[in-house]
Amino acid sequence: MNSRFSTFEEIDNRLKIIDLQRQISIEHMRLAIRDAGANLLKKGLVYSIRPALTSLALSWTLKKIRQKIQRIEE
Repeated sequence: MNSRFSTFEEIDNRLKIIDLQRQISIEHMRLAIRDAGANLLKKGLVYSIRPALTSLALSWTLKKIRQKIQRIEE
């Protein structure tokens, strides 16, 4: 992702969006973990862990994007 920002306001807005996306992915992961027990009985281990791992990967990716944007600011 190679974005150019013309104002600090644009950077702040983008960071807010990334933070909200991170919060959403964390909440998805929490819900997936909470529901994992029920899903484990219904569908098996693979199907219950997959959403949690997906959310974790998304959260990690968003964190890395945020770090890159912060480096651009410096």
